[in-house]
Amino acid sequence: FRSDWLNAFWDDQGCPDHRFVYLGPRGTLTGLHCDILCSFSWSSSLCGRKLWRFVPPSQVDRLYDDRGETPPALSLTDSQKKRFPGVEGLDIIEVVQEEGETIFVPSGWYHEVHNLDHCLSINHNWLNASNIGRSWHFLRSGYERLVRCLPFPEDREDTGLTLELLKRRLGMDHSQFAQLVCFSAEQEL
Repeated sequence: FRSDWLNAFWDDQGCPDHRFVYLGPRGTLTGLHCDILCSFSWSSSLCGRKLWRFVPPSQVDRLYDDRGETPPALSLTDSQKKRFPGVEGLDIIEVVQEEGETIFVPSGWYHEVHNLDHCLSINHNWLNASNIGRSWHFLRSGYERLVRCLPFPEDREDTGLTLELLKRRLGMDHSQFAQLVCFSAEQEL
């Protein structure tokens, strides 16, 4: 893609990018998640079928528990149903991806993927001007949720700790995001 700010930035930084090959055996699952920084993504199936389950962005707030965490999957055990009561009644969109098909995941859509067969796919996540605002909102709200859920006031006030936790949970902190935007602006001009 010509306008792939995320991977161009990581390439420039010498860091691993978000273009990858995925290999998974039948019966495995990629748990419920939103792609890094609410990026767009696509997945082309070279071999095998997958069941994709999507949660529209309008319903994402129902996924979180009081600790700011989402469930590992949309099929919940009884104890998980008590912890994540908002998952009941979600309008989940299910799509079976056949071999040779490509699935596009819009920015901000939580999803999980079940391998119905042994699967091999090529995947690509990206950011650009079309979704950078959503990415910033995702990073900011993720930071606020993370800080709010820390049990000790001294941890909530420890900027170094909270930004390190943000990097671990969402893949980037505010400073790196600003660097990504500046780098991308220079490349686009």
